[in-house]
Amino acid sequence: PDSHLAMGVVQLGRGRFEEAIQSFETVLELAPADDAACRQIGQTYEGLGKYEEAREMYQRAVDLNPGFWQNYLALGNFLLYRGEFEKAKAPYRKLISLRPKSDIGHNNLALTHLSLGEMEEAEVHLFAALAIQPDPSSYNNLGFIYYSQGRYEEAADQFLKATQLGPEQEAWVNLGDAYRQLNKLQQAREAYSKATEMITVQLQINPSDSGLRAMLAYSLAGVGRCEEALREVGRVNEEDPSNPLSHYYLAIAAALCKEDGTAIQHIKVAASGGLVADVKTNPDLEPLLTDPALAGVLAGEGKR
Repeated sequence: PDSHLAMGVVQLGRGRFEEAIQSFETVLELAPADDAACRQIGQTYEGLGKYEEAREMYQRAVDLNPGFWQNYLALGNFLLYRGEFEKAKAPYRKLISLRPKSDIGHNNLALTHLSLGEMEEAEVHLFAALAIQPDPSSYNNLGFIYYSQGRYEEAADQFLKATQLGPEQEAWVNLGDAYRQLNKLQQAREAYSKATEMITVQLQINPSDSGLRAMLAYSLAGVGRCEEALREVGRVNEEDPSNPLSHYYLAIAAALCKEDGTAIQHIKVAASGGLVADVKTNPDLEPLLTDPALAGVLAGEGKR
């Protein structure tokens, strides 16, 4: 089983989803109570867009081994990135109870609060995470809170700390945003360019990662390479029509490239997927939010 599991992980990392599923299913035939295989199969189903099958596999992993923290992390992450933020809180809280000295649960629970616009609750968990261990994602998310509140200098400081701790392409994009709002345009270009380089390298390993491709569109738009950015926007729109986070990035990319109609379409998908708070607090999207086409989703009608 271990050999097939390792092979499946490699295939999954290269975006060869069908082959990965065959490897993981072989693991389950040999070891039907293997919760690690269930988690990996769930991730593979996500890559194939088979979300209900993925949900079942993550829940199966929890049921098989309810005392193992990684199963709750996998289930919580699935719910989080499907826009089911309230539902994601429970597995993350269980994760915190199982690993109280780990920052992972606090960081991810903070993300659910951020996605719901619950900034004070998010800040509490981010400070709890940083008290346990300085981590780039904690600083990045803390910077996001300050950015959404218009505190751009403080946001830039947090994003910079995130980039200094690890290879965080999202933090580089966010740092570019903060510098741009502060009118530090050369520093903004350098940050966006760094993000573009990092994302391009990762896409050479797994070109089917639509989330990374959406972030690439965002970073390209940040440096003014709009023709390339909009090409990536169209590609992600075809390959991943429902992921709210991807469409949030695509909306910003389109807005930066002055493609307001395209941006509004992606805002609608992102908000319908639960990212209402993110959309409402983003200064690049704010001028577009009065469009009548967005009235329903921004009121929360499309929220999961």
